[in-house]
Amino acid sequence: MVMIYTLYPFLNIIMVNIFKDIPFSLLILMWIPLLYEFWKSKGEILQNAHTMLLICLLLLFSLLRNNGVYVSAFLIFCMFITYPSRWKSYIALSGVLVVVIFASHGFEKKNHITHLFKETVGIPLQQMAGVVYYNGKIDDEQLQFIEQVIPVKFIKENYNPYSADKLKWGGAPLDNAFLDNHKKEFM
Repeated sequence: MVMIYTLYPFLNIIMVNIFKDIPFSLLILMWIPLLYEFWKSKGEILQNAHTMLLICLLLLFSLLRNNGVYVSAFLIFCMFITYPSRWKSYIALSGVLVVVIFASHGFEKKNHITHLFKETVGIPLQQMAGVVYYNGKIDDEQLQFIEQVIPVKFIKENYNPYSADKLKWGGAPLDNAFLDNHKKEFM
């Protein structure tokens, strides 16, 4: 087993991602025992004030990543579907999540924090670059669009199938303004 975990390359990639985003990985890890206790107690654990406080803290920490709020909302929804009789607790947790989202949005607006679209579309950007790199089927109109987003020559020379970071942050001549103004076409 040690040899498999040591030598299998895919597991090493996963470990890099876990270490790259330690706080979010810990957040997900913290949800696991809570969800187990929730399932084991058939939702009774939500009557415990300590548990509710812990879940509220996890909802707050879900802001560590832009997709953390979606994960938390999905988990609350799944809890509701599993044991709907605890609906008052779900309403309270949903309220906390809404307050956290609005407080975060207000903080970002007050401090002029903007999220770059290129960060949101890292996976589609990586897929697009993969099609270019491996000479996939692309028509002339698509190729011109890709060229406006990021030069095809850069993709051909710098594509890494294991990470989109070089395309997003690694000195890539990515045209953020064009990408921001053509979100619908990109998707």
